[in-house]
Amino acid sequence: MDKAGSADLLSLGKHCALAECGQVDFLPFKCSACAETFCLEHRTCQAHRCPKGSTTDDSVIICPLCAKGFQLQPGETADAAFDRHNRSGCNPANYAAVHNRRKCPVPRCQEKLNTTNVYRCKNCQVEVCLKHRLPTDHKCQRQPAKPAPARSKQLPKSSSPLAKSTKSVKESVREAALSSQPLPAIIRTAHSQLEGCPFCGLRMDDSVALVAHCEAMHRVPCTTVSAH
Repeated sequence: MDKAGSADLLSLGKHCALAECGQVDFLPFKCSACAETFCLEHRTCQAHRCPKGSTTDDSVIICPLCAKGFQLQPGETADAAFDRHNRSGCNPANYAAVHNRRKCPVPRCQEKLNTTNVYRCKNCQVEVCLKHRLPTDHKCQRQPAKPAPARSKQLPKSSSPLAKSTKSVKESVREAALSSQPLPAIIRTAHSQLEGCPFCGLRMDDSVALVAHCEAMHRVPCTTVSAH
């Protein structure tokens, strides 16, 4: 038999948990008291000196085909118990279900997932155990969007006379520019009401310079304004 065949055959058996034995048994016995697995020779509580059991023969055999355990009846041999289990409904398909259960994908977590402990993350849709259900516990790749910060209330605009005057002059100049009409007379006192050109903000010494600037730079027709 090749090495691969030997490895497959050995994977069906279990080593006896007794330290001085350790042999591979293809029909291992599981002690119902200490839950350890033993060979045929050391299957009884008395034979493996079970610290939790009694001297009664209440061992459980683990089927190597379906991975289910069945009770060994008093005075019954292992072969007879296996035949009884095989006739009662041994299902080899259950072996994969027992040994290939899904595990929690979180590193170093050995929790096997089932219908009672599985949790699907609503953000990344990954199924994890209940212990790692929080996004920070399983390093969720799709964190929920943080709520937008509340916008601060805007301060009311200034209602000073200078601001109102500046706004009215700017609106008058723009309306005159759109209608190709001469600038209104209010621009004559622009030097006292405006800090600069209503279009570009350039400061002027007097209203004449302001009108000349508007005509030259912004091509706005203006009436001749006498200097104050």
